[in-house]
Amino acid sequence: PGWLVNAYYGHERTLGNYLTDLDEITGRPRNQTGDGVGFGLDIDMGKNVRFYARHRWYYFEDKSFGLDHFRGRELTLEMKAFF
Repeated sequence: PGWLVNAYYGHERTLGNYLTDLDEITGRPRNQTGDGVGFGLDIDMGKNVRFYARHRWYYFEDKSFGLDHFRGRELTLEMKAFF
């Protein structure tokens, strides 16, 4: 009753046409793919106070634009007091 485990998965796909941005080298429009996976923990610390922890790993790539790709992770820690 005092804590909750949660999970996250996201997939993003963006396709452009020839009326959007074109790569100067390949001449192709946007062709983007992104994925994210994460988990979290919510802890009830008392009356009106909660602690939230989230960790997420992500990956992004654009097959038409050679320099548009990255991967990383993020950690978020929050303590909220409601009054």
